[in-house]
Amino acid sequence: MVCWVHELDGVADRVLPAQRASLLARVDHFVAAGDWTARMLADRFGIARPLVTAVDEPIAEVPPRPVAASDAPAPVDVLGVGSLAARKGADAFVAVVALLAATRPHLRAAWIGAGDPAQRALVTADIAAAGLGGRLHLVGDRADLEPWWPHQGLLLHTAREDPFPLVAAEAGARGVPVVTWATGGAADLLARSGSAHLVAPAGDVIGLAQRAGALLDDPAARARAGAALRTEAAHLTTDHQAPVVWAACVGGPP
Repeated sequence: MVCWVHELDGVADRVLPAQRASLLARVDHFVAAGDWTARMLADRFGIARPLVTAVDEPIAEVPPRPVAASDAPAPVDVLGVGSLAARKGADAFVAVVALLAATRPHLRAAWIGAGDPAQRALVTADIAAAGLGGRLHLVGDRADLEPWWPHQGLLLHTAREDPFPLVAAEAGARGVPVVTWATGGAADLLARSGSAHLVAPAGDVIGLAQRAGALLDDPAARARAGAALRTEAAHLTTDHQAPVVWAACVGGPP
Protein backbone atom coordinates (compact mmCIF):
# COMPACT_ATOMS: atom_id res chain seq x y z
CA MET A 1 0.00 0.00 0.00
CA VAL A 2 1.32 3.41 -1.04
CA CYS A 3 -0.01 6.49 0.74
CA TRP A 4 0.06 9.92 -0.91
CA VAL A 5 0.46 12.56 1.82
CA HIS A 6 -0.75 15.85 0.44
CA GLU A 7 -1.19 18.00 3.56
CA LEU A 8 0.59 19.05 6.73
CA ASP A 9 -0.25 18.82 10.43
CA GLY A 10 -3.31 21.04 10.70
CA VAL A 11 -5.30 19.47 7.87
CA ALA A 12 -4.15 15.97 8.80
CA ASP A 13 -5.39 16.46 12.36
CA ARG A 14 -8.84 17.40 11.10
CA VAL A 15 -9.18 14.71 8.43
CA LEU A 16 -8.15 11.55 10.31
CA PRO A 17 -7.91 12.38 14.01
CA ALA A 18 -8.83 8.92 15.25
CA GLN A 19 -7.99 6.41 12.53
CA ARG A 20 -4.63 7.78 11.48
CA ALA A 21 -2.38 5.84 13.86
CA SER A 22 -3.77 2.47 12.80
CA LEU A 23 -3.75 3.42 9.12
CA LEU A 24 -0.12 4.54 9.17
CA ALA A 25 0.98 1.10 10.32
CA ARG A 26 -0.55 -0.51 7.22
CA VAL A 27 1.36 1.61 4.71
CA ASP A 28 4.33 0.13 2.85
CA HIS A 29 5.57 3.37 1.34
CA PHE A 30 4.71 7.07 1.51
CA VAL A 31 4.81 9.64 -1.26
CA ALA A 32 5.03 13.09 0.31
CA ALA A 33 4.11 16.38 -1.35
CA GLY A 34 7.55 17.92 -1.13
CA ASP A 35 10.39 17.86 1.37
CA TRP A 36 8.45 19.81 4.01
CA THR A 37 5.82 17.06 4.19
CA ALA A 38 8.48 14.34 4.19
CA ARG A 39 10.15 15.98 7.19
CA MET A 40 6.81 16.13 8.99
CA LEU A 41 6.33 12.38 8.51
CA ALA A 42 9.75 11.69 9.97
CA ASP A 43 9.74 14.25 12.78
CA ARG A 44 6.14 14.01 13.97
CA PHE A 45 5.15 10.45 13.16
CA GLY A 46 8.48 8.66 13.27
CA ILE A 47 8.23 7.31 9.72
CA ALA A 48 11.62 5.95 8.65
CA ARG A 49 13.04 8.16 5.91
CA PRO A 50 13.65 5.25 3.47
CA LEU A 51 9.89 4.66 3.49
CA VAL A 52 9.19 8.18 2.19
CA THR A 53 9.65 9.56 -1.31
CA ALA A 54 9.33 13.34 -1.56
CA VAL A 55 7.81 14.50 -4.84
CA ASP A 56 7.17 18.15 -5.60
CA GLU A 57 3.64 18.70 -6.82
CA PRO A 58 3.84 19.11 -10.60
CA ILE A 59 2.82 21.98 -12.84
CA ALA A 60 1.70 21.44 -16.42
CA GLU A 61 4.41 23.42 -18.15
CA VAL A 62 6.77 26.35 -18.04
CA PRO A 63 5.38 28.95 -20.45
CA PRO A 64 7.71 29.99 -23.26
CA ARG A 65 7.87 33.54 -21.92
CA PRO A 66 7.14 35.36 -18.67
CA VAL A 67 3.78 37.14 -18.59
CA ALA A 68 3.90 40.76 -19.77
CA ALA A 69 2.62 43.56 -17.59
CA SER A 70 0.24 44.72 -20.32
CA ASP A 71 -1.66 41.41 -20.08
CA ALA A 72 -3.11 42.23 -16.66
CA PRO A 73 -6.66 43.65 -16.55
CA ALA A 74 -5.80 45.46 -13.31
CA PRO A 75 -2.00 45.60 -12.85
CA VAL A 76 -0.85 44.97 -9.31
CA ASP A 77 2.50 45.08 -7.55
CA VAL A 78 1.73 42.45 -4.91
CA LEU A 79 -0.46 39.42 -5.55
CA GLY A 80 -1.88 36.94 -3.05
CA VAL A 81 -3.71 33.75 -4.05
CA GLY A 82 -5.70 31.28 -1.99
CA SER A 83 -9.01 30.63 -0.33
CA LEU A 84 -10.17 33.16 2.21
CA ALA A 85 -9.42 30.88 5.14
CA ALA A 86 -7.27 31.45 8.20
CA ARG A 87 -4.81 28.78 7.05
CA LYS A 88 -4.04 30.70 3.85
CA GLY A 89 -3.19 33.87 5.75
CA ALA A 90 -5.17 36.58 3.96
CA ASP A 91 -5.12 38.61 7.18
CA ALA A 92 -1.31 38.45 7.23
CA PHE A 93 -1.32 39.49 3.57
CA VAL A 94 -3.29 42.61 4.47
CA ALA A 95 -0.87 43.40 7.31
CA VAL A 96 2.17 43.11 5.04
CA VAL A 97 0.57 45.21 2.30
CA ALA A 98 -0.27 47.88 4.88
CA LEU A 99 3.39 48.08 5.89
CA LEU A 100 4.50 48.27 2.27
CA ALA A 101 1.89 50.86 1.31
CA ALA A 102 2.88 53.18 4.16
CA THR A 103 5.94 54.29 2.18
CA ARG A 104 4.77 53.48 -1.34
CA PRO A 105 1.75 55.65 -2.20
CA HIS A 106 1.19 54.06 -5.60
CA LEU A 107 1.35 50.43 -4.49
CA ARG A 108 -1.52 48.22 -5.64
CA ALA A 109 -2.32 44.73 -4.38
CA ALA A 110 -4.91 42.03 -5.01
CA TRP A 111 -5.98 38.77 -3.41
CA ILE A 112 -7.50 36.18 -5.74
CA GLY A 113 -9.65 33.50 -4.18
CA ALA A 114 -12.97 33.17 -2.40
CA GLY A 115 -14.01 31.35 0.73
CA ASP A 116 -16.10 31.59 3.84
CA PRO A 117 -18.23 34.77 3.83
CA ALA A 118 -17.43 35.37 7.50
CA GLN A 119 -13.70 35.24 6.77
CA ARG A 120 -14.17 37.61 3.84
CA ALA A 121 -15.95 40.03 6.13
CA LEU A 122 -13.04 39.92 8.58
CA VAL A 123 -10.47 40.52 5.85
CA THR A 124 -12.59 43.33 4.39
CA ALA A 125 -12.68 44.95 7.81
CA ASP A 126 -8.89 44.62 8.06
CA ILE A 127 -8.49 46.33 4.69
CA ALA A 128 -10.69 49.22 5.77
CA ALA A 129 -8.96 49.58 9.14
CA ALA A 130 -5.57 49.71 7.39
CA GLY A 131 -6.77 52.43 5.04
CA LEU A 132 -6.22 50.25 1.99
CA GLY A 133 -9.60 50.70 0.34
CA GLY A 134 -9.05 51.13 -3.38
CA ARG A 135 -5.49 49.83 -3.11
CA LEU A 136 -6.01 46.22 -2.05
CA HIS A 137 -8.79 44.38 -3.86
CA LEU A 138 -10.41 41.08 -2.94
CA VAL A 139 -10.93 39.81 -6.46
CA GLY A 140 -12.69 36.54 -5.66
CA ASP A 141 -12.33 33.35 -7.68
CA ARG A 142 -11.05 33.55 -11.23
CA ALA A 143 -11.09 30.75 -13.78
CA ASP A 144 -7.82 32.00 -15.28
CA LEU A 145 -5.03 33.41 -13.16
CA GLU A 146 -2.82 34.09 -16.15
CA PRO A 147 -3.67 37.78 -16.69
CA TRP A 148 -3.09 38.63 -13.04
CA TRP A 149 0.56 37.69 -12.59
CA PRO A 150 2.49 40.78 -11.39
CA HIS A 151 5.37 40.82 -13.87
CA GLN A 152 6.63 44.07 -12.34
CA GLY A 153 5.99 42.91 -8.79
CA LEU A 154 5.86 39.74 -6.73
CA LEU A 155 3.74 36.97 -5.30
CA LEU A 156 3.37 37.30 -1.53
CA HIS A 157 2.61 33.86 -0.13
CA THR A 158 1.38 34.16 3.46
CA ALA A 159 -0.12 30.72 4.11
CA ARG A 160 0.37 29.58 7.69
CA GLU A 161 0.59 25.99 6.45
CA ASP A 162 0.98 24.74 2.90
CA PRO A 163 2.86 21.56 1.92
CA PHE A 164 3.88 22.56 -1.60
CA PRO A 165 1.82 25.48 -2.96
CA LEU A 166 1.34 25.21 -6.69
CA VAL A 167 0.83 28.95 -6.95
CA ALA A 168 4.47 29.52 -5.92
CA ALA A 169 5.65 27.08 -8.59
CA GLU A 170 3.35 28.64 -11.19
CA ALA A 171 4.65 32.09 -10.32
CA GLY A 172 8.21 30.87 -10.72
CA ALA A 173 7.37 29.34 -14.09
CA ARG A 174 6.45 32.83 -15.23
CA GLY A 175 9.49 34.54 -13.79
CA VAL A 176 7.53 36.16 -10.96
CA PRO A 177 9.51 36.24 -7.70
CA VAL A 178 7.97 34.94 -4.48
CA VAL A 179 8.30 36.11 -0.89
CA THR A 180 7.07 33.78 1.84
CA TRP A 181 7.75 32.61 5.36
CA ALA A 182 9.01 29.30 6.68
CA THR A 183 5.69 27.50 6.94
CA GLY A 184 5.75 25.03 4.07
CA GLY A 185 7.08 23.96 0.72
CA ALA A 186 7.35 27.43 -0.80
CA ALA A 187 10.30 28.04 1.52
CA ASP A 188 12.00 24.88 0.21
CA LEU A 189 11.38 25.96 -3.38
CA LEU A 190 12.96 29.36 -2.79
CA ALA A 191 15.94 27.85 -1.01
CA ARG A 192 16.58 25.51 -3.93
CA SER A 193 16.48 28.43 -6.34
CA GLY A 194 19.07 30.32 -4.29
CA SER A 195 16.54 32.75 -2.81
CA ALA A 196 16.45 31.64 0.82
CA HIS A 197 16.88 35.31 1.75
CA LEU A 198 13.28 35.85 0.59
CA VAL A 199 11.95 33.52 3.31
CA ALA A 200 11.01 35.13 6.64
CA PRO A 201 10.61 33.21 9.91
CA ALA A 202 7.11 31.85 10.51
CA GLY A 203 4.80 34.59 11.73
CA ASP A 204 7.26 37.42 11.04
CA VAL A 205 5.02 39.94 9.29
CA ILE A 206 7.63 42.69 9.50
CA GLY A 207 10.24 40.35 8.03
CA LEU A 208 7.95 39.56 5.11
CA ALA A 209 7.39 43.27 4.49
CA GLN A 210 11.12 43.98 4.57
CA ARG A 211 11.87 41.25 2.06
CA ALA A 212 8.99 42.23 -0.23
CA GLY A 213 9.91 45.89 0.00
CA ALA A 214 13.51 45.20 -0.96
CA LEU A 215 12.32 43.45 -4.13
CA LEU A 216 9.76 46.10 -5.01
CA ASP A 217 12.45 48.78 -4.76
CA ASP A 218 15.06 46.91 -6.77
CA PRO A 219 14.04 45.84 -10.30
CA ALA A 220 17.35 44.08 -10.87
CA ALA A 221 16.92 41.97 -7.72
CA ARG A 222 13.36 41.15 -8.79
CA ALA A 223 14.59 40.02 -12.19
CA ARG A 224 17.31 37.83 -10.67
CA ALA A 225 14.94 36.18 -8.20
CA GLY A 226 12.31 35.61 -10.87
CA ALA A 227 14.82 34.12 -13.31
CA ALA A 228 16.25 31.80 -10.66
CA LEU A 229 12.79 30.59 -9.69
CA ARG A 230 11.89 30.07 -13.33
CA THR A 231 14.93 27.85 -13.78
CA GLU A 232 13.93 25.79 -10.74
CA ALA A 233 10.32 25.53 -11.94
CA ALA A 234 11.52 23.86 -15.13
CA HIS A 235 12.12 20.72 -13.03
CA LEU A 236 8.57 20.71 -11.66
CA THR A 237 6.64 19.79 -14.77
CA THR A 238 4.63 16.58 -14.91
CA ASP A 239 7.09 14.88 -17.26
CA HIS A 240 9.80 15.31 -14.61
CA GLN A 241 7.72 14.42 -11.55
CA ALA A 242 5.49 11.58 -12.82
CA PRO A 243 8.33 9.03 -13.20
CA VAL A 244 9.35 9.64 -9.58
CA VAL A 245 5.80 9.00 -8.38
CA TRP A 246 5.57 5.86 -10.52
CA ALA A 247 8.86 4.51 -9.16
CA ALA A 248 7.69 5.10 -5.60
CA CYS A 249 4.51 3.15 -6.30
CA VAL A 250 6.03 0.15 -8.07
CA GLY A 251 9.60 0.16 -6.76
CA GLY A 252 12.81 0.65 -8.67
CA PRO A 253 14.46 3.71 -10.18
CA PRO A 254 12.41 6.47 -11.88
